[in-house]
Amino acid sequence: MNVLSRLFDTTHWVNRIVYVLAACTLAAIGLSTIASIIAGNVEVTTSPTTSIGVIIPSLLWIVVAIIVIREERRQPLGITTATGIIPTPQTPRMLLRGMLLALAMLGTIACMGLLLGGHFEFTDLNITPLAVAAITVGAIGEEVLFRSTILRVLSDRFGSVTAILVTSTVFALAHTGNPGAAGLSSINTFLIALVLATVVVQSGSIWTAAAFHVVWNLLVALCFGSLSGFDSGLSAMRLVVDQTSEFARLTFGDSYGIESGLACTFSIIISFAFLRHISLADPYVIAARYRSSFSRRHSTADSSTNMETTHVG
Repeated sequence: MNVLSRLFDTTHWVNRIVYVLAACTLAAIGLSTIASIIAGNVEVTTSPTTSIGVIIPSLLWIVVAIIVIREERRQPLGITTATGIIPTPQTPRMLLRGMLLALAMLGTIACMGLLLGGHFEFTDLNITPLAVAAITVGAIGEEVLFRSTILRVLSDRFGSVTAILVTSTVFALAHTGNPGAAGLSSINTFLIALVLATVVVQSGSIWTAAAFHVVWNLLVALCFGSLSGFDSGLSAMRLVVDQTSEFARLTFGDSYGIESGLACTFSIIISFAFLRHISLADPYVIAARYRSSFSRRHSTADSSTNMETTHVG
């Protein structure tokens, strides 16, 4: 295969990643430009408390899902189930496991807070459908972008360990620009990405990771305060600890939220011990990927045979 033909080969692993990233980048630029024109102020697109700041990112994540599914359809015998995004009969069980994992980890952090002298303080209940929808779509969108096609392509090419490490590193780096991000918050983001990427690799589907991500983000926003450095606009209660204590700040985080605390680190490390029990392989996705992979190998073999036959003739 010469350089030109490889450049337009839709099955090549580099082209697949470049296609997804380039299309998502163009979509982000386009939607940001539209938001800026509508609002008349480019800064409004970064504020989670404005309607445009909620709607535009949600639209972007929907477009990202479409791009990833479209990429799968470009492949020989492209089967949308192979993305791990399309729900299957196994999806409800995966959703339940992801939600239970998030509840267990946040419950661990809450118990640590109470045992170390903290308390929960009820606030004015503020749950807006738009904010809930934005957090939900955003969490699923991040799973689609980081732990769907890109993770699988890297895994097929370099092995699952390398794919998990690379995508987790990129996921952590993507959050370093958040307000208040620092060393411990980046480490925790990397560790939780390792957990979620491992679950996706083992199951073949994004839905356990997506359910975890959604429940985690919603409950952190509702019950613990800042979500990855941002004020989501949601509130129900807050974990209150002694902010004058350096130990309390180190354990339960600072302005970035609980994700920058050692309590979060501890709960993530504990979760690694239960990964085998959390993951549930989706046979529908695995079968679809096998069919797609077999189609590519068969197509390549046919092409080689035809070339050899033509040359001999």
